[in-house]
This record gives sequence, C-alpha cells and structure tokens, in this order.
Amino acid sequence: MSLIEVIDCLQLEEKVSTFNKYLDESPTGEISSLEKAYFQILYDLHFSPTIESLDIYKELQMINITNVSIDYDLDTYEKYFKVSFRSGKTLEIGKNLFP
Repeated sequence: MSLIEVIDCLQLEEKVSTFNKYLDESPTGEISSLEKAYFQILYDLHFSPTIESLDIYKELQMINITNVSIDYDLDTYEKYFKVSFRSGKTLEIGKNLFP
C-alpha cells in the first residue's frame, strides 16, 4: 500500500479509511523518500490549511519537513506519523487527527 492511494481517493470518507489502513499496515520507522514526497503532498492538501497562525504556518509548511516516520503510541495502542521540521519542532498526525 502507498500514500499515493490516499491522495487518489476522491471522497473524504474513502481518503480517511485508506489513510487509516496505510497506518495500520505500515511498519514503524522512517518512511521511504518516495512515501515522504507523497506525505508532503497529502500534508499540504489536508493538514497545513488547518494551521491558523501565519507564523506557525511558515514554520510548519510542507517545504520545511525534514523527516517522516511512523511511530506507535503505547498509551493508545495506535500508530501515527511523526513529522519533523527544520525548526526542530515535531507534529504527530494519527487516525483521529485527519481533518
């Protein structure tokens, strides 16, 4: 499975389902360069528009992503994307965080 499949979904419900399936089926650790590029597109389309502050948006915009990995939360037993930025900040995007 690839994140391109998430991008290709037309309906939001299908996109969310495919996104969640990708997280469930993918191993933890850093994702490949190609998947990172797909993630950056997905991030720019669906996550960055939800950032309300212009200063924060500039810091957390797609071009400032340095690393994307899949981690596992031992408290919730859920996988999530851990996104690292040039500024040193990180952002966690999981199933219940998809807008």
